[in-house]
Amino acid sequence: GEIEAQLLLAEETLQQAIRLRPALADPWVHLLTSGRLLGLDLPELRTRFENAHSRVPFRADACRHYLTGLSSRRTCAWSCRRASPSISPARSRS
Repeated sequence: GEIEAQLLLAEETLQQAIRLRPALADPWVHLLTSGRLLGLDLPELRTRFENAHSRVPFRADACRHYLTGLSSRRTCAWSCRRASPSISPARSRS
């Protein structure tokens, strides 16, 4: 959709900013947000967080965006298991 297209355009712009100014943490922080909204996998979010963290350790917004990405995936996984009892670990042991 249109939102995804805008996020992908933002990703391209941020990657260009990283190439031009590799020492900046800001593009990496914003890539955490766009990556989370695009549903990128956890290893990619971790890489983006590590890049932000290596430039400005414990930057609050980088930590917040990374933790939000982790918690939203955990909540989704938990909800999916609750919604489908047939894949519940407790049921698979019986």
